[in-house]
Amino acid sequence: MDYPNETHRILLRKAALCAALLVSAGVGWPAHAAGPARQDQRFMEQAAQAGLFEIAASKLAGDHSDNGDVKRFAGMMVTDHGALAQDLRALADAKGVQLPQEPSRAQQSLLKQLQSSKGNKFDKTYAEKVAVSAHRDAVKLFTDAAKNARDADVKAFAGKGLPTLKRHLDDGRALRTTVSGNRPGGWVGEHPSPPAPANPPSTPAPSPSVPVSPVSPASPAAPANVVPGK
Repeated sequence: MDYPNETHRILLRKAALCAALLVSAGVGWPAHAAGPARQDQRFMEQAAQAGLFEIAASKLAGDHSDNGDVKRFAGMMVTDHGALAQDLRALADAKGVQLPQEPSRAQQSLLKQLQSSKGNKFDKTYAEKVAVSAHRDAVKLFTDAAKNARDADVKAFAGKGLPTLKRHLDDGRALRTTVSGNRPGGWVGEHPSPPAPANPPSTPAPSPSVPVSPVSPASPAAPANVVPGK
């Protein structure tokens, strides 16, 4: 019997068995094969919750508010965040990430607060908590992802959505000013410059000079050239 050859065959069988076990356990697969980095997944999850919250709160505004500026802003939120949510779902599907289907607990608590508010109280709460605070958080979230996301597609998505969120924040601050009574209605999102007067005042004509009375030659105040004999 050729013992060295037999030993060699046994070793080969053991090596093959070990390799099969390693493959079945998934050892040796690159880390990114399981999906994007955890920080990128977390960004997509938080972005989804922020969008769900914005849309739900803005739909409430359409039902609860009588303020035209609030309704216009809320309509813009439903449209813009709806489009952003579609892009995010497509990205998440491509990356194998399961997005949450409802806002966070804190966001749900705020939605309940809005549901119980009416009139100007609702408008002020919506403007402060949704139009300003929520968008300030969203801008911070997207800014960080646009700079630091590891996945190139996630980074591109954040960078694309950031200008819209910044515009929302600017308009949200204008809305907060309006509902507080410091700006007239219809100002939100327009930021107009003060109109020039229709008929600007003309430069006033110079005042006519007061005629000087002639000086009598006999007057002590008369200059020498008008006093006889001088």
